[in-house]
Amino acid sequence: MNTTYPFPFKLFPIKDNFISLHSFLKTVYTEKKDSHVQRISLLKGLFEVNDKVTYCANIFTSTVNNFLKDLSQIEDEFRNEHLKAGGYCICMQGKVLSDEEVLSLQMEENY
Repeated sequence: MNTTYPFPFKLFPIKDNFISLHSFLKTVYTEKKDSHVQRISLLKGLFEVNDKVTYCANIFTSTVNNFLKDLSQIEDEFRNEHLKAGGYCICMQGKVLSDEEVLSLQMEENY
């Protein structure tokens, strides 16, 4: 009994197709791998930039926070001096003086 195949079975073109398919898949794989490596390195770079920005922002905010704390401490010292004196206080030449001390100072006369 003779069997006939509808398509002629040729081994060489199929083998050539497999070789070209293999080289195509290998090329696509290496290109995608390189692309993923580049994306990962880009993401690492972005994370490093984000870390540096966060570090700089923390330094800036801590500096501003310390400045505001200093201002609040100065204001608290003025309030405490005002409460100690019990009257009107004024800051002259870096010292907090009560109204009696200010009035007892030598005054300038203008004619």
